[in-house]
Amino acid sequence: MFSKTVVTGAAANPLFRALTARAERPNGTSTSTLVDRRGHVVARFGSGTEPDSAELAQKLDAAL
Repeated sequence: MFSKTVVTGAAANPLFRALTARAERPNGTSTSTLVDRRGHVVARFGSGTEPDSAELAQKLDAAL
């Protein structure tokens, strides 16, 4: 869990700047990022991805 933080613009939290620095943005501009235990980006999902989607479940299972 994170406390409320700035996620866009010049004052963005460094974590969010790093996560959004990548060029690929599926299904529009809003994304969620799956990060493994070592901090590597495993997958990115567009804002239209449902929490119970098969693709998300598969990536989560593989990351665990």
